[in-house]
Amino acid sequence: MTILSNPKHEAVAQAFIADATKVGWRAYKAVYPRASQRAAETQFSRLLKNVEFAGRIAEMQAQAAEGAVLSARQVLEGLSRLASSNMKDYMRVGPGGDPVLDFGSLTDDQAAALCEVTVETFMVGAGKDAREVRRVKFKLADKLGPLVALGRHHKLFTDKYEHTGKNGGPIEHIVTDFQRARALAAFVAKTKAKARDHPVEH
Repeated sequence: MTILSNPKHEAVAQAFIADATKVGWRAYKAVYPRASQRAAETQFSRLLKNVEFAGRIAEMQAQAAEGAVLSARQVLEGLSRLASSNMKDYMRVGPGGDPVLDFGSLTDDQAAALCEVTVETFMVGAGKDAREVRRVKFKLADKLGPLVALGRHHKLFTDKYEHTGKNGGPIEHIVTDFQRARALAAFVAKTKAKARDHPVEH
């Protein structure tokens, strides 16, 4: 559908979609601020009965949903980015062989795998020997979860359930003497209670 021919009605529709609470009268008052709440409720309800206005609302809601919900392909691509993240992509080897963080050339995919970056600045030493030190820590997203999710999607794993006992024999159910005595005591107590509640007349 195209934009509504009535610019104020289009503005009401836009305000309604932009409002997270989706309260119609608020959207109407955003365009017609002098209207009372009751009048705004009535007028918005009347607008919803208009086929073009209702269709425009439905169209914009569908567009908003498409932008908010990831497609199956996007989900798999996101999982793949997390699963393939590598510490080596975030650092280089310094002159002395020590690792040096280097975020200067991160791609969007590599940045997406970062779940935490902490920068600490503190002083080391005292007096003229004091110097400022900056410590940077970073943490990558969990890889096991995405790998398992991808494996299940591609049917790489098979859930196994044991239906037999040891060496393929029947499943053994061992009942101890204590369990038998306990069950017998419970049965006797239940029988006595039933006889007490429902005595037999002679």
